[in-house]
Amino acid sequence: MNSPRTGRRSFLAGLVILLGATSVGARVGSMSMEEMVQGSTAIGIVTVDRIEMLGGMKVASATVIRPFKGVRAKQKLFFVAQPTWTCDTSEAVEGERTLLLLKPTEQGHFSGAKPDGVIKAVRQRHGAGAVLLVITHHGQGRLPISTTQGEETVPNRPNICGPANHRTLPTARGLQVPLKDVTKAISRMLGDGVL
Repeated sequence: MNSPRTGRRSFLAGLVILLGATSVGARVGSMSMEEMVQGSTAIGIVTVDRIEMLGGMKVASATVIRPFKGVRAKQKLFFVAQPTWTCDTSEAVEGERTLLLLKPTEQGHFSGAKPDGVIKAVRQRHGAGAVLLVITHHGQGRLPISTTQGEETVPNRPNICGPANHRTLPTARGLQVPLKDVTKAISRMLGDGVL
């Protein structure tokens, strides 16, 4: 028969193993705004027009409202709108306006999923020239626009080091950053040749 001490030791050993296993699991690390802008091939403020299942994955189509890098106004973009691995937060909401940082599908991380079938389905549905993209930094490059205290804002992502000295506004949704501060920083990075 086990003594209470043996049971306690077994419990503590199991807890240590469990905590150790979760600490070595996958997670999204920190990335500076400069690194995100540099690693993105398409950056712009978009409206998400539609979300559909193509090739077994959710794919969003969006129209560029304000281009920053690699896109033009009114251009249609197609991007994966669901997680592709454990710590990926990629998603989209029909009708939302969002600041998007995107990169080629080939640079994405697809755990168990193969993007080839999705790319083929996107091209069959939207034309041979349609390009499927993924949200930069495992979904963190999607910054939905909302209004906070009469000002357009985007979420303050804790694992993205945003513009220096940016101000944050507390809301029920968490801290928000003025959109104009983020877009100014992106324009400055692109215009100053920082990248």
